[in-house]
Amino acid sequence: MRRALLAVAVGWALMPGAAVPAAAQDEEALGRFAATLAEAWVAGDADGLVPFLPEEGIHLSLDGADHRGVNRRQARAALSRFLAERPGGEVAVRRGEALGGDPPRGLVELVWTVRDAGTSEARSFVIFVSLERILDDWCIEEIRVFS
Repeated sequence: MRRALLAVAVGWALMPGAAVPAAAQDEEALGRFAATLAEAWVAGDADGLVPFLPEEGIHLSLDGADHRGVNRRQARAALSRFLAERPGGEVAVRRGEALGGDPPRGLVELVWTVRDAGTSEARSFVIFVSLERILDDWCIEEIRVFS
């Protein structure tokens, strides 16, 4: 099932854009980013997200705790703890959209279904990731996780 969900994410990432070339490039890059994000998330790989975290900090909302200006090191540690408490599961990309603007902005929405460590009941989370395109890369501005 994990492979099927990642295949959907990768397939979505490779869908051709119908906009002008710059917008199409943003959409294509966003699709690749969404697939990478989904793969890292389901693997519990907070280190895989670090290249997309700006040094100056992000807005991070996990388990109802909302923090602004969380630096890269702190964000990695918080995400690592959060993911370790909920290993594996399934992730699907529900939405990914380049929003345009200058600098270009985008968003990715994931649905993550997982079991908390020590429980047998599945739980679903919606993960919103807002992005800013810096040079040729998408950079995470905010991660909000809702259960």
